[in-house]
Amino acid sequence: MTLELLECENSILSECEYLKSKIFVISNGIMDISENRNLPILLNMLMDGINAYNDMISKHQSTKNNLLDPSFWSIELMDKIHATNGGNTTLLGYTLEKIQDQCPHILDVFDNINYVERISNNCKINEIYRGIMRLDFSLKIKTKYLINFIENKEKMNGVYYYDNLFNRIESLNQALRLLKHEFLYLIKDIIFFSKYLGIDGSLYKYDETVDKIEEIFELSNEKDEKVDCFLSELNIEEFDQVLKAFSSLNWIRGRLNIFSCKNLENEGGKLLATINEKK
Repeated sequence: MTLELLECENSILSECEYLKSKIFVISNGIMDISENRNLPILLNMLMDGINAYNDMISKHQSTKNNLLDPSFWSIELMDKIHATNGGNTTLLGYTLEKIQDQCPHILDVFDNINYVERISNNCKINEIYRGIMRLDFSLKIKTKYLINFIENKEKMNGVYYYDNLFNRIESLNQALRLLKHEFLYLIKDIIFFSKYLGIDGSLYKYDETVDKIEEIFELSNEKDEKVDCFLSELNIEEFDQVLKAFSSLNWIRGRLNIFSCKNLENEGGKLLATINEKK
């Protein structure tokens, strides 16, 4: 029985640490982005580009089918339509040119932001959620089995032996309890992140969710039951959708890099032309 419990301990503790590391990566990424003051400015200027495009389209067309929704999720679409100035530049390219003229330092926003690419490839909150649920179910089954074993077994090894087993079981439950709490903090971070990016739509009852989490942390009794109930009712797909913003941010970062490279090429070409003229 001791060997069986040891294998159970190693497996559960290892999985808890693995899931906790995944949670910390996402939380640190959200904190890293949220502390950047220039990103909201960049996003607002991109929204201004969408609004200007919509105004121009509205003046020339009676239908609203071609209008872009002025939201974070429309930024990638800006690179698929042409600006209304009659050139071949996309709306995104045209808007970035305007930003370059007005506030060039804003385009360096991702220089001080880490984690974006890493999280865009690894922020699978649904996998973390399923891992916690799987651990919870597995531990409850093993705990019930071990308790039944101890209660029905003659105490050949003495009271100390069985007290030790109970303590080790409780230690595993505590590790899982802490993991669940870290996950609840992550949910709060994601809700804050959605507000930061302006993607907290009315369909998401985020304020109510935050209130429930705060209530859980304030309770001194029956906390485990409240946590389990909250997790079972959680629509994890909503939060998975919010974290897809990291993929969009990584895409925006890539477009800014391309735009900056083109600017360097253009500046280099102009400099070379000037040198040739002087010769």
